[in-house]
Amino acid sequence: MEFKRNLRESFLLLCWSVVILSTIKEKTMREPIMNFTCQSLYRQKELTALSRAMRKTVRKKSDRNIQVLEWGSIALGIAVVLTTKQTWVRWLDSAAILLLLVVLVWGDAINGFAARMMVPKGEETVTISFSPEGYTVESGASVTQWSYEQVLALAETQDYILLVQGPKEGEICKKAALQGGTLEEFRNFLQEKTQKNILNVGR
Repeated sequence: MEFKRNLRESFLLLCWSVVILSTIKEKTMREPIMNFTCQSLYRQKELTALSRAMRKTVRKKSDRNIQVLEWGSIALGIAVVLTTKQTWVRWLDSAAILLLLVVLVWGDAINGFAARMMVPKGEETVTISFSPEGYTVESGASVTQWSYEQVLALAETQDYILLVQGPKEGEICKKAALQGGTLEEFRNFLQEKTQKNILNVGR
């Protein structure tokens, strides 16, 4: 009797093992491991897009406060120009107003230009490799590993998908250079791993 009971328990254990292994195999076949690779260049256009993404995500609140201050300064400058009788004061205030307007209109391009000047020579080309565990950024001799928890926001333009890691740090993925799957699969992959929605930030 003891032998029959042990045999029955062994048979049940074997059946459960087969069921568990079949479930794992089916899940693995149904959900293939996704690996993506994309390349980009740290040029004016790309860095301007990254600056726009940061401004509309992690810097949104602070940028709004700065814009209020800038528009207030412009209004004050116009009032001074209209009321003062001293020519040199008018010219000085007009120049300040013009400078503020340039920053308001082309702020992203200015930030992109400043960032491009800081890119070390030979590290303009960037390759980003995405795996389920994290992603690796290769630029020249530099290799940096990131986890998806470090991504604060996701953004998208007509040509790029952007990963924002901070107010002054992010990565650029050129859509046309994406490998390993479709663009829609890549979007879903990033949103699932980061638990962030992709924000469209314009062209």
